[in-house]
Amino acid sequence: MPRIHSGGMGKHLADIDEKSLSAARAEMGTATIEATVNNVLRLTASGRDSRVARALDILADAEHQETFPGLALSHRTEDGPT
Repeated sequence: MPRIHSGGMGKHLADIDEKSLSAARAEMGTATIEATVNNVLRLTASGRDSRVARALDILADAEHQETFPGLALSHRTEDGPT
């Protein structure tokens, strides 16, 4: 029976460097190509949300600086305001 993916999974045909795949599988201890690729994708994207939020905060602060000259606003980080 074919495996059915749900929850945002998709099928993709991609050329993958065999040497890099083998090294990644060994490093991650994964048994399948699917597990290896999914783990690498998760690791690569893991900090994206916080980086985007920080960038948006910087843009918002810059907009406030332009609107209210001289107003010093702190940049928020994952741990709170700085």
